[in-house]
Amino acid sequence: MYFYGEQQSYLETIDPRSQSEDLGDDAMKASEYGLKNLKIVINNLLQWTYEDGKSYTDAGKLYFGVIGQWDLYTGHVMANVGGIYLNNTNFGSKKKHMKQYRLRLRKGLLITL
Repeated sequence: MYFYGEQQSYLETIDPRSQSEDLGDDAMKASEYGLKNLKIVINNLLQWTYEDGKSYTDAGKLYFGVIGQWDLYTGHVMANVGGIYLNNTNFGSKKKHMKQYRLRLRKGLLITL
């Protein structure tokens, strides 16, 4: 189901359905895949960037990039922990804000641990 919500700051996300870089229907699963890929990058980064006689400066910059990406992925997951669905309503509408389901909260906590 397509959902359009107002853009939120990635630092203050309330509704996990409306996040930056969110094109799918499960940001937690996407972040879990991303974290698995980051583990591969971390395990191979020195090998991939090695050049005889060069310093570790470039590798260090890439490590900082990995940390930033990790922060983004975990932030997308953490929006599901304690987040609520914000449904824009009109006068007379019966829609209300909905709390997250417990299973999604538990999954979010398990991914970030």
